Amino acid sequence: MTGMKEGAGDNPFADDADEAQDADVDSSIEPDSEEPISSNSDSKVGEEADSEKNRQEYPYMLIRDTVKQDRTNDHVCQLRDEYSAHEDALHDEVEELLGDEVYLTDLREAIVATADPDAIAEQLREWGQDIS
Repeated sequence: MTGMKEGAGDNPFADDADEAQDADVDSSIEPDSEEPISSNSDSKVGEEADSEKNRQEYPYMLIRDTVKQDRTNDHVCQLRDEYSAHEDALHDEVEELLGDEVYLTDLREAIVATADPDAIAEQLREWGQDIS
């Protein structure tokens, strides 16, 4: 066998492929186009700004990803047994009042946030803080 008849082995779509490539070039956007071209980095910057704005509009617990988010200072607090038991009881009572589970980290931060300096000073005096 010497080969196929002329035309039988030709690509019937060869001319169409060339025209399709030409059409792709013709349909490209011209550099002088008035339509703005945004990059992914520009849209990410805008999304981050929107995200930060949303974070400011909602309470901390609703927008955080983890309980330790934005909490960079670890504080170790050693308690005597009676106050450790008091913390446990306080934790249970706060959860009951809220009808929801409360992280111990949130409870401790709320205690500091709402602490009454006069009450703290009075407790320290009872423990002997100002005895000379």
